[in-house]
Amino acid sequence: MKRLKTRKPVTPRATVSQQRRRRSRLRCMDCGEAAVWYYLPADAKAQYCDDCVPRGCDCRILPEDDHLRVESTLETNAQGEIIFRKVYPPGREPRQETDALGRQLPCVEYLFNPEGFT
Repeated sequence: MKRLKTRKPVTPRATVSQQRRRRSRLRCMDCGEAAVWYYLPADAKAQYCDDCVPRGCDCRILPEDDHLRVESTLETNAQGEIIFRKVYPPGREPRQETDALGRQLPCVEYLFNPEGFT
């Protein structure tokens, strides 16, 4: 009696375009992980992973309450430069936008893609 050979299960191979896409993923400039944040201005090429992206920016400050009165002052520092400063009432400092983990968000000029960039 002849014995039939059993075949190994065939695993699907990645197409050429999928292989190219995996190889050409942008990497974080700091640590080399897959980049999920990309800086949009064309003259600057900057891409970062979620851990290394610079966080906190003036553009992410939440709007102040309408009834909140903010004093503005002009001061001079030790070098003689004039500094514009806002003085907020105690406990009413502006808040930054945060993500689900409580971290400050990066500048609005960063584009986010959870699958990474190619």
